[in-house]
Amino acid sequence: MVAADFLRRVLEKLPYKVHTVLTDNGVQFTLQPHQWFPGGHSFARICRAFGVEHRLTKPAHPWTNGQVERFNRTLKEATVQRYHYQTTAQRNEHLQAFLLAYNHAKRLKRLHGLTPHEFVCTQWQKNPAIFTRDPTQLTLGLYMCRVPRCGGVPFGPKVRQKLWDNYFTAAPAQLRQYDAVSSVVRKASRR
Repeated sequence: MVAADFLRRVLEKLPYKVHTVLTDNGVQFTLQPHQWFPGGHSFARICRAFGVEHRLTKPAHPWTNGQVERFNRTLKEATVQRYHYQTTAQRNEHLQAFLLAYNHAKRLKRLHGLTPHEFVCTQWQKNPAIFTRDPTQLTLGLYMCRVPRCGGVPFGPKVRQKLWDNYFTAAPAQLRQYDAVSSVVRKASRR
């Protein structure tokens, strides 16, 4: 139910039409052979409601979702493996700051040196028919940085690069402090 609700919220927010969703065969995405529900799995119902084709990876082929797994690793390395959070709200705030820096400041080779947001805006200019709304309207304020402790400076190319370069050092000081218990727990969970 959580995965289906997440998919619904994502599909409502994205400025473009999603044609296909590729997932593994987990219980959160598909019915297991011994299960049956009228109308099918909640994830499949959301896909049908939005006209999205739901494809499943082959069992025991985790490399099919390699890009997703790599991005999940990037997220973990930038957040929970690097910082100790006292509360869930603290973690969520830090995650939002990371995603802001990644989407608006990180230039990716795969996108020919554009940030993810710039790439989407470029695609909007090339082919607006594939979009449900104008993605340029999703820009932060008047190009102002909304990261805590950023000071609201103009969000130009130099600031974007500085935001990304300094992301890890700009985290709140209390998040950089590891206590002995959390580092021991993290080391034990990696084994």
